[in-house]
Amino acid sequence: MCASLNTNMEHSENLIEVSLLRFINLLRLRGIRISSAETLDALSALTHVDIRDRDEVKAGLSGTLVKDADQMEVFELAFNNFFIPQSERKELTEKHQQQVEQQAEQIEKAQTDLQFQDEGLELNKEDNLAYNEMSSEEQARLQEFLKQTSQGKKVDNKFKPIVESLVKGHIERWKNNSGFKSIEIETSGDQYLDALMSELMEKHPPEASLIHQDMGNIKDEDLPQMNQVIRRLSKKLATKISRRYESAKRSRHVDIRKTIRANLRYGGIPIDLKYRQKKIKKPELLLLCDVSGSMARYSTFSILFIAGLWSVVRRVQLFLFSEDLERVDLTHTAEGMEKFAQQLQQGSMVWGKGTNLNRALSQLNNKFPTAVGGNTVVIIISDTRTLQPGSAANKLKKISQQVKEVIWLNPLPGEQWPKNKTVSLFKRHSQMHLCNTLAQLEAVFKNKLFS
Repeated sequence: MCASLNTNMEHSENLIEVSLLRFINLLRLRGIRISSAETLDALSALTHVDIRDRDEVKAGLSGTLVKDADQMEVFELAFNNFFIPQSERKELTEKHQQQVEQQAEQIEKAQTDLQFQDEGLELNKEDNLAYNEMSSEEQARLQEFLKQTSQGKKVDNKFKPIVESLVKGHIERWKNNSGFKSIEIETSGDQYLDALMSELMEKHPPEASLIHQDMGNIKDEDLPQMNQVIRRLSKKLATKISRRYESAKRSRHVDIRKTIRANLRYGGIPIDLKYRQKKIKKPELLLLCDVSGSMARYSTFSILFIAGLWSVVRRVQLFLFSEDLERVDLTHTAEGMEKFAQQLQQGSMVWGKGTNLNRALSQLNNKFPTAVGGNTVVIIISDTRTLQPGSAANKLKKISQQVKEVIWLNPLPGEQWPKNKTVSLFKRHSQMHLCNTLAQLEAVFKNKLFS
């Protein structure tokens, strides 16, 4: 009997460990970095709580696996969907399997419908799925186009890449106009985790995950989507600011002095009212972007985001710095911001080196004395780690007295701020904000600069 009891206890412990590892794997798939040490801490935490109490288990796991408020949102969703009754797990898995089969059927249909001279077009998975979401009229037009081009005179297989490009372009325009987004369903070998990932992606899509993910940890394969998210967020904010400007222009107030002067001929009776318009003062931005090894990616994403706001600011000056300062010519941004960002990195002489903010501020003062003025908002993007911090702080103090304000965007995690003396040093002469995610970047501009 004792042996049987021990066996049951060991089996129960193994189930807990396996469930925890699967849950942690799910969190990792959703972008939360969890180390082996943190995994052991979580397992240890479960030994100190009542495993039958859902709230205690949740508190124990969140306390060891979650680092900030942004991750908590992902954790909450994952926990509530992972720890569910067996019957619901089965239902979720079956639903996912149906989705996989449905997508396979949709892809097969698209490949059958979209053919050039009896050969399927090389479309990616998303384009195939998008085709299935089009109206029957849209689908018929594409099919007719392929039929006509296939039968054209002197048309052979070498025209296929051109035809593919035209079809892809049409589908891409349709996706942009309709707001189509496919839910990517991948298989990992674990049916339940696959089903959970599918469910979470519907409730909390990858885009939302990218918005709350540390920009320094964005994977290379996520860069295209990250650029799309940045464009959408900055465009949305720029539109909102433009509407606010227009609303301010339309709001009129009676100009007492001009009204009195204009109505003297009427004996002072205010027949002809004169109005004054509120003068809109668009901010002038000067960006100082740290492009040393640890900061380059943060600065790149921030530049791309701020670029989307250039229509609602009066003037933008962009400087990169590491060991030295470098001014960037913004006349080539019309070619596209992503291409501009790529050229920025390839053409820069300061990219990826060490950090000396003191030297950079000296060069700003000596080489570009007219760059700052009373209406300038200086935005510094850096983690404050620099050589000669004391001298740099003194120079920043002088600059802060010459400009409208200094806003410092610091990607260093909040819990590390007290451990770095440079944070408090530079915080004295700037409004410093924690900013390592797109959500935080948007919030600073929305609530601080354009409030």
